[in-house]
Amino acid sequence: MLSTEEFKKFADKVVLFLHNTSNVEDEPYPNLLREKGANGYPTVSFMAHPGRVLTQQPSKKLKLPEIQATFVRLEEWRKLKASGDPKLGKRLFVVEMEFGLLAYNEAKAAFAKVGDQLSADEKKKIGETMVELEFLSILKTIDIAKKATLVSAGKKFVAMIDSDRIPQGQQKTTFWQGALTYAGSKDDVDLFEKIMNRAKKELAGDFRVKRYLERVEAQLERMRRAIR
Repeated sequence: MLSTEEFKKFADKVVLFLHNTSNVEDEPYPNLLREKGANGYPTVSFMAHPGRVLTQQPSKKLKLPEIQATFVRLEEWRKLKASGDPKLGKRLFVVEMEFGLLAYNEAKAAFAKVGDQLSADEKKKIGETMVELEFLSILKTIDIAKKATLVSAGKKFVAMIDSDRIPQGQQKTTFWQGALTYAGSKDDVDLFEKIMNRAKKELAGDFRVKRYLERVEAQLERMRRAIR
């Protein structure tokens, strides 16, 4: 795709940036992929100055026409944002939620203003996006070097599971890891097993987590033996 004339024409409208995570010692931005909310190759994102990720292209929509369609929608967002017209508030909110351009608290505040103008379908889609934003707001509190932060976040993830608010984004594995870590920290075998079974259902078919789930099952068995 990158070598086609069609892509060359599209590239004239944007500033291209290619990053390769090489894992060599002198790489200037070794954690850039994770910092920008991605965890796999290839990842295609639209960013604004000075590096804010506006949206990440879905992994199943990486063909040029699909990337171009995203660019068109972002241009619409830019114009709506610049207009400042309150009558366009609902349209602006829908586009911003489509791309996840609002933080969780910002989204809640905006929904309170225009929620009654939304159709049932729009409310359903935005409800799903709100779940993702809530998850990401908690995710940012995790320091991978400090288990306590994962336990704390995991407690909130368990509350989301209990109310059937399950994120589906690319970083969802951390959601289940956090919830399981919290249950494990409490030595709560029943809760751990409940979360594990739900995780296996939600992550079914994802070969990347097969070994992780095997370790989770082994941990559950150890927890069971400890209380016998």
